[in-house]
Amino acid sequence: MFYLNSFAFGLYHALKEIDPTNNALKTIKLDAFSVDEPCFIKQDSLLPILFALNEQGFYQRYELKWLVKEINSLFAEEQSLSNITRDSLGCVSRSYICNAPTLGDFIARTIEFFMFSNRAMSFDINAQTDHVQIKFCFNNKEQIFNSGYGPLFGIAYSSQLFFGTDVKIDSFFADENKLDLETYQAHIAGKVNFAKESYLSFKKDDFKIVNKYHNRHIDNELKSILERLRPSEPDFENIIEDVLTKINQLFIETNDHISADEMASLFNMSKSTLYRKLEAVNTSYRELVEVSRKELALKFIKEGAISFSEVSDRLGYANLTGFNRAFKRWLDVSPSEYRRNLYQIH
Repeated sequence: MFYLNSFAFGLYHALKEIDPTNNALKTIKLDAFSVDEPCFIKQDSLLPILFALNEQGFYQRYELKWLVKEINSLFAEEQSLSNITRDSLGCVSRSYICNAPTLGDFIARTIEFFMFSNRAMSFDINAQTDHVQIKFCFNNKEQIFNSGYGPLFGIAYSSQLFFGTDVKIDSFFADENKLDLETYQAHIAGKVNFAKESYLSFKKDDFKIVNKYHNRHIDNELKSILERLRPSEPDFENIIEDVLTKINQLFIETNDHISADEMASLFNMSKSTLYRKLEAVNTSYRELVEVSRKELALKFIKEGAISFSEVSDRLGYANLTGFNRAFKRWLDVSPSEYRRNLYQIH
C-alpha cells in the first residue's frame, strides 16, 4: 500500500500539533514526506504516525475538526478558475473536483482523489431506487484502529459546502463512541443514525444538481493536466536492478560513475525521490555504486585480460591504492591474492 507524500505530510504535522514530543515523530525522516514534488511513499513509513495519532485519540476527537480546517482552505477560492497553478498537483486536483458539472461528478472526483492519495482506501457506491449509498473501508492495518468516519465526513461536508445544505444527506455510523458527534452535527445538515454499518445516503435526484461554477471549456484541460502531474504507482521491486544496470553501463562506457543528481535525471525524477525509493528497499545510491564496482572488479579479474591498475581506472578509482583498499574491504583479501586463488582452483 502507498500514500501520496502530501497526504502523509499533513498527518505528520497533525500529530506534531497534537503531541509535539511524540516518539513517533523521531522514527521517520521528515524529508521522506517532502512535498517538493508529488510521489508515493510506502505504508511502513507512515504507519508509526497513524498508530501514534490513534493513541492520541485523533480519530475520535480531532480528525473532523482537522478536516473542517483543511476542506475550508481547499475550497476557499474555488469559485474562480482564473488562478490555477498548472504545475501544482494539489491546485489542479482541487480545481478539477470543484469544476465537476454535477454533485454526482463532484463526489466521484472527490472519492477518486481520496483513493489516489491513500491507496489503502476503498469506496463502494450503491445506487438504489431513490438513494445512493456510499460506504468506505480500509484495505490495510488502518482498519484496526480507524473507523473511516473521516473520509465519509469529508465527502458530506465538502458536498454541502460547495452545493449548499439543501443537499440531503443521512449519515449512518456503526460505533457511536468513535464519532465526534458534536463536530459532525455542527457541520453537516441531515440526520445522524447508528446502525450495523457506516455509510452516507444521498437522494438520487440530488446527484443531478448542476454546479453553477462549472466551466466545460476548461474541464478537459484540467483532466489532461491532472493525468500528467499525477505520479505513477512506484515500482520499488525493480529500482535496484534498474539503477545497477545503469551504473554498470556507465562504468563500462566512461570508466566512471555519475552523481545521484545525474542518475535521478536519467529516470526523470529528483534526487530526493531516487533516495526515497532506494531507502524503501533498504539500500542507497552509494551502496549500489559499491556493489557495481565489486561485481565488475570480480568480472574483470576472472577474465584476466587487464591489469589491476587498468581495473582500478575502469572503476573510477583515483589510484590503485584506493582500489586495493576497497577490494580488501569486500572480500578480506587483496586483488592479487584473489587472482592467485582462482589460478589454484583451476
